[in-house]
Amino acid sequence: MKEGLIILNGDGFDPLSYDFYRRNTDIDICGFVSANIKQDIRFRYFNRMTLKEEDIHLPYIDLLNFFQEFPVVILNSFTNNEEFMSTVYEQTKHFAHVADPVVDRLAIIEMNAGLAQGVLVGPYSHIHHDVALKDLVVVREKCTIGSLTEIGEGSYICKGVTIGKNCKIGKNVFISENVTIKDFSEIKDFDKVY
Repeated sequence: MKEGLIILNGDGFDPLSYDFYRRNTDIDICGFVSANIKQDIRFRYFNRMTLKEEDIHLPYIDLLNFFQEFPVVILNSFTNNEEFMSTVYEQTKHFAHVADPVVDRLAIIEMNAGLAQGVLVGPYSHIHHDVALKDLVVVREKCTIGSLTEIGEGSYICKGVTIGKNCKIGKNVFISENVTIKDFSEIKDFDKVY
């Protein structure tokens, strides 16, 4: 059992991310920070004594002191807010721990696929052999990533995306829902594909 799991999120509480981590990790606390860090911090957590989910609101406190109380920190969620995520990551990377990859139990990960820290893979997604997902990549549900494809750090792959074989996807790329990327394609850093 982990002592605490904080998910930094730019849009307040995110039920999709909360449900994902509750299903696929052993956590006590799942917290969300709003886009304005000086706003109140909202937590939803699973109380293992009462076996019920509960909400807590806390006033703004110093981030450093706050994170020292919760040793497990994930700088990612299924909500795409690139500016917020990068800002908080820069502020906290010296003391915050980016968690190991989390893969939904209904996803398929083939042999020799490499998943870096902070990677999320949603349900019914299929990651083929020799794929490389760099730090903090999000692959939403029902996606297919072809073999020998590399996706750069911080990229966000929306629901239902198909990426072919031998593709190179840059850093902080956003790919919208149900897009198909052909084999041997290359997408530059920070590009958005609709």
